[in-house]
Amino acid sequence: MKFIDIERFITESKTAEEDKLSLKEGIKLAKELMKKMGLRVVDTVGPSDRYKPNKAYLVGSIRREKTHIGDIDILVTKKLNPQDILKVEGVEDLTSRGDKQIFFDYTADNGKTFPINIWMLPKEQKDSFGAFMMHTTGSHKNNMLLRMIAKRNGNKLNQYGLFNKANEQIAGDTEESVYSNLYTKKWTEGKPWAKPSDRNK
Repeated sequence: MKFIDIERFITESKTAEEDKLSLKEGIKLAKELMKKMGLRVVDTVGPSDRYKPNKAYLVGSIRREKTHIGDIDILVTKKLNPQDILKVEGVEDLTSRGDKQIFFDYTADNGKTFPINIWMLPKEQKDSFGAFMMHTTGSHKNNMLLRMIAKRNGNKLNQYGLFNKANEQIAGDTEESVYSNLYTKKWTEGKPWAKPSDRNK
C-alpha cells in the first residue's frame, strides 16, 4: 500500500493554488496585455456569433469562469508576428510558436508573471470560428466527449469544424451550428448549446 505524505500534499496544493490567479485578476491581466498589443477584447460570445477580424477573445478557463486559473488563453482573429509580440512591454521569451499558436510568459504592470497562450485564427478560416472557439474554450474532457459523439454519428469534429464522411464541412462558423448538427435525433433532446461554464466537466 502506498502512503501519502499529507503535510507535503497540503503544502504543494497551497503552493499550486498560490501560483494561480483569480478570475478577476486573469481578466484584468489579459485585457492589459491586449491593449498593449492594440487588440480590443470582446467581452461575451453568444452561440450565434460569427467571425470578426482583429479581435481578441478570452477563452480557456476564463471563459469557463473557473474560480482560479493556471494560465491565460486568448483567441485572436488575425495572424500575429512573433517578433512583434517580443517588442510588447512585459513579454518574455516565447516558449512555443506555430502556425496557430504563440505561447510566452508575460510580466504585468503589477509585477506578476503569468503564462499566456495565444491562438490565432486568420480571416481565411472564418468558417471555423465557432469550432475553434469551442476547441480553445475546452475543457479538454468536454472536447473529447463531443468528438466521441460526432464519431459515433459517423462524423468528425475538430477545431476546424464538423465534417461528414466525405470530409465536407457540415458546421463550424458558429458554436450553435456545431451543437445543432452534432447530434442525431436520438441525441438531440436535452442537448442544446452549452454555456461555457457548463463545459468544465
